[in-house]
Amino acid sequence: MRILAVDLGDKRVGLAVSDVSGIVATPKPAFHFKNLSYSVDYLSNISQELEVDHILVGMPLLLSGSHGEQANKVKEFIKELRKKISIKIEILDERFSTVEARRRIFENTSKKSQTRMKNLDSPAAAVMLQSYLDFSNKI
Repeated sequence: MRILAVDLGDKRVGLAVSDVSGIVATPKPAFHFKNLSYSVDYLSNISQELEVDHILVGMPLLLSGSHGEQANKVKEFIKELRKKISIKIEILDERFSTVEARRRIFENTSKKSQTRMKNLDSPAAAVMLQSYLDFSNKI
């Protein structure tokens, strides 16, 4: 089963996909969030192209666990995505995924590369997906 993880932002949408065996998450190129309709169509197309069976969408909860403005945008996005595709869509707490992605990249890259690092959307989606896979494989 192949899983696609989505990290929805105001400017970019980060993506990561699992291998067919559900063990490894790999970042895919992020795309620019133009509008809701474009992003839903893009994800519908890429989910078909990658032959995914399941989509994880990161929910940006506040530290308190409550929903803020960005979480409400993600809920609207999920609502529209469910109208467009029929595969399973699951919501996953994405708190700290960007922080963890930044930490991992900083540990594994040179100082020169770190200064050029700007787009953490897809690495954050990969962190979220890898955590999900690791947890799922323990059960």
